[in-house]
Amino acid sequence: MLPRLQQRLEHFDIEQVVLTVMDSDTLLHRRYLEYIAHDFCQLDDAKRYSAIWQAALFYNWDLGKAYFFTRITALFRTIWMIGFNIPFQVHSMSVYSTSLRLCIDNGYFDPTYQMEDMHFYVSSMNTRRGRIKLRAVYLPVICGPTSGADWKDELHEWQRQAQRWSIGAFEVFHYICTKTSSRGFFVAARLALTMVLLYGIFQSIIFFATLIAIPAWHGYQMTSDLQLWHLMTVSPWLFMGWVFLVDYIYVRRYGLQRERVGWLRNIWHLILTPLVLLSYNAVSFLALHILVVRGKAVCAHDPSEKSCLTAE
Repeated sequence: MLPRLQQRLEHFDIEQVVLTVMDSDTLLHRRYLEYIAHDFCQLDDAKRYSAIWQAALFYNWDLGKAYFFTRITALFRTIWMIGFNIPFQVHSMSVYSTSLRLCIDNGYFDPTYQMEDMHFYVSSMNTRRGRIKLRAVYLPVICGPTSGADWKDELHEWQRQAQRWSIGAFEVFHYICTKTSSRGFFVAARLALTMVLLYGIFQSIIFFATLIAIPAWHGYQMTSDLQLWHLMTVSPWLFMGWVFLVDYIYVRRYGLQRERVGWLRNIWHLILTPLVLLSYNAVSFLALHILVVRGKAVCAHDPSEKSCLTAE
């Protein structure tokens, strides 16, 4: 075995190697690597060594039997990836691929940042002076959601991961602001503005939209002078219903029998969605203040517990 490995290393060409970063709870599509290799070969050098390939992440690993707060959060994270993260070129997330050349030029990875995926994307912007492109991979990737032995344990893991992701995003935002000279003012401004829009303003919009969507507010809205009360009431529910519809289609399109959820449970989860989104925003808001008070001490990669997931 060793002689064969040495023989292969003699012909090793770093310009033709693509790396895929993934977690242990990841199930790649069977043609994922083939897709990446084909797209890599189709690009010229200027693009292939400035590309990061990002697929949509579906957290449908035992998601069908997860508690409502875990499942709702997972469904909306998938939509976040598909509708915002990739199209708006925000940053890579969890599972992504890139060339070994970019990785070497970028100095590999910085273990001092807990959100390695976000940091790698932003630091690559420094290396390529803003010429980094997130290329969509039109194949689904399954990841594991948080899990716990019981509902209290799973709720704790849900809160811990939400806080860690929020603190990690704020930490990378600080990195963007302090490294402006490395990538140029306009690139840094675009990255910072994108982070503010999606992690700040957009999450605030979700907060108020879900608050308006709660039935207890409907009576006040109907008696108010606001002429568009019906649109403001119905629109959030249409969006939330669409999120569940995407999951319904995806689970049946790819034959994920264990992930199928009945209509009654889907309706119940839909009703609980505003509560879950409001709770998530509350955790994120608190995380920002924890970071402000404690600083870098809370920026540690403390992975969520996922040992309760069924082995695939």
